[in-house]
Amino acid sequence: MNQKIRVDDIIADGTGFKKDKDDKGSNRGEIKILIGYNKDGKVFPFGA
Repeated sequence: MNQKIRVDDIIADGTGFKKDKDDKGSNRGEIKILIGYNKDGKVFPFGA
């Protein structure tokens, strides 16, 4: 993966699953996919 690609925005999506609160009071699920895109409309996957 070329790490020198500039993205203008990123979008993350998670499980939507709300778990019991942890020691810090958070009940967030996990990120399952992360993509970036630039002003030219090119999409760059960061992980899934």
